[in-house]
Amino acid sequence: MRWQKCPGVRDLLPEEMERFRRFEAEFRRSCALWGYQEVRTPVLEYLHLFTAAGTLSPEMLQDIYSFLDWDGWSGERVVLRPDGTIPVARLFIESSLSPPARLFYVENVFSFSLERLRERWQCGMEIFGEPEPWGEAELLLLASEILKNAGLLEEIEVSLSHMGLVREILEEAGVEKPEEALKEMIAGGGSPEVVRRLLPEPFGNFFLIRGDSPAFLDNLGAFLRKKEALRSFGELLRVLKERGVRFSVDLTMGRGFEYYTGLVFEINAKGKKIGGGGRYDNLLRLLGGEFVPACGFAFYLSELLDLLSAPHPPSLALISAAKDPRGALRLALKLYRKNIPFFLSFGEEPKKKGFRWKIVPSAEREGAFDVRDLERGEERRASSPEEVVEILGR
Repeated sequence: MRWQKCPGVRDLLPEEMERFRRFEAEFRRSCALWGYQEVRTPVLEYLHLFTAAGTLSPEMLQDIYSFLDWDGWSGERVVLRPDGTIPVARLFIESSLSPPARLFYVENVFSFSLERLRERWQCGMEIFGEPEPWGEAELLLLASEILKNAGLLEEIEVSLSHMGLVREILEEAGVEKPEEALKEMIAGGGSPEVVRRLLPEPFGNFFLIRGDSPAFLDNLGAFLRKKEALRSFGELLRVLKERGVRFSVDLTMGRGFEYYTGLVFEINAKGKKIGGGGRYDNLLRLLGGEFVPACGFAFYLSELLDLLSAPHPPSLALISAAKDPRGALRLALKLYRKNIPFFLSFGEEPKKKGFRWKIVPSAEREGAFDVRDLERGEERRASSPEEVVEILGR
């Protein structure tokens, strides 16, 4: 029988792992420069973390992996974490961390879905204790810088909405059940038929327009009495415009999470959703903590991998060790301690290409090596491992 991997999961081959680690390294570097600290949460969490506070939509809850974790005669139902933000919020409360705090993580999340991968990797960042809209501005600027350094900035499209503003519009329009109307508009993808049925003019028109500047919101202000969310959203759009971040406003955009209270945004590239986030000021209180304003964002590495360019491979040295394994191992330790990458071959030489050097123990002199520069077609005799290091170092 030929074994195959489970459906909905993905193997990462060496070249894919190179791209994964390259992006991860840039993400970690950037987060550290902005003062974020790394955390890691368990793969297993209690189910009630995601249900008791109503933090995930019913659609998401039906797709999570859950089972009983037996402890004697009783057991708690646990899940494979379906989301990165909620466990980090739990960690923030349980560890008694103090705001303002900036945390980041690289973790996998799980969901049972026939339409997408069941295991997905995320690079996420969360800000606890910073007010709207400045926390969101930081997240979007930092995300843009990371994508710029990864060579993807020109490919991205940022879509923005604001749950607080949407609720202000629905309230001003006199909608009887604003939360249900909001869910129906999001489920309908903002189709004109759904919007016109739920909202009277002129309010429905604002859900059909896709704006790309702060001026998009000016006309809306004339129809609203409550303008707190409108002012905050407008301030954020002005900051993004000043910093050259391209965006479009789509008020019908939704992300499937129940805990967002303000801005929500998605980042797309070449038809793939590669990231998303928003503000969730009430989440910590829903989980039993004190009120702390908070916002967060995550890159979806599983989708991002296919868009990243292949990194340049290191200039590997092939050590052909069959004739003198002991001498080859002595040389390998010397190269390792000098941070020179190599590949040891004790038998048949590998078929893969890309080696810069080929090093063969000399058949004529013990302890010596023939060093071939495969790129230039040159060969030299090194009398010792130290001389090999010197040749490769140059």
